[in-house]
Amino acid sequence: MNRSPAAALRLLAAALFATVTYLAAGPGVPAAFADGSNTETGASTSVQQQGTATASDGGVALAGPAIETNVRVVNQMNVQNVAGPAAMQGNVTQDATNTADVDQFSLAVSGDATATDGLAATGSARAMSIVIVQQLNVQVVAGWAPSDGVSQTASNTADVGQTTVAVSGDAAADGGGSSAASGQAQAVSVTVVQQRNIQVYVGRPDVEGSVEQTAANAFSGSQLSGAITGDASATSGSQASTGDAGSMTQQQTQQTSFQITGP
Repeated sequence: MNRSPAAALRLLAAALFATVTYLAAGPGVPAAFADGSNTETGASTSVQQQGTATASDGGVALAGPAIETNVRVVNQMNVQNVAGPAAMQGNVTQDATNTADVDQFSLAVSGDATATDGLAATGSARAMSIVIVQQLNVQVVAGWAPSDGVSQTASNTADVGQTTVAVSGDAAADGGGSSAASGQAQAVSVTVVQQRNIQVYVGRPDVEGSVEQTAANAFSGSQLSGAITGDASATSGSQASTGDAGSMTQQQTQQTSFQITGP
């Protein structure tokens, strides 16, 4: 049954009020069955390699820094409660599951700098991967359960893969007055996933039949972000340089299910 937002809020408020009243009166002997699980899997791999600087015959060689960062934040929560007479009836089942599989790979490599009686410098390489996953299930049964019981099932599943690569080119200068510089490389990948399931049943006495609420949110996404600058080479007093390279990919999703049943 579809309800207006105001009616849905009234039912939710009634359920929460019943929950608070029941908890204040004491736990009693709940006969409902509640099962909740949170699972986080995946790998985080990062590689950084700074280039080699080689100078001879009065030359100056500078290899830029290589910096990589992996950030993963996963928040998972299940809230399950049966309040009022339904807690004593023994015919309420609540099942909530959160699963997050996050794989991250970041690679930052700065180029080699070679100077022979000249100046050679390679740009920095920066790679950053950020993944944020928030998963929440709320299941509430208040009042009386129908004769054949209440079943609430909710699941959130997130499968995220990210690869971030930043590579700056080599720089070579040969001869007095020669200078060569490769540009900076920066790559960023960001994924934000928010998943919520809200299930509420508020029952009256002497209701026949059964009630089943099922909700599932699923997300699967992968990203590749790469930034590579070219090589720079200068000879016989000339100058050479390559520009910077930047890349950013972003994906964001919000998934919400509301299921509210009541008189």
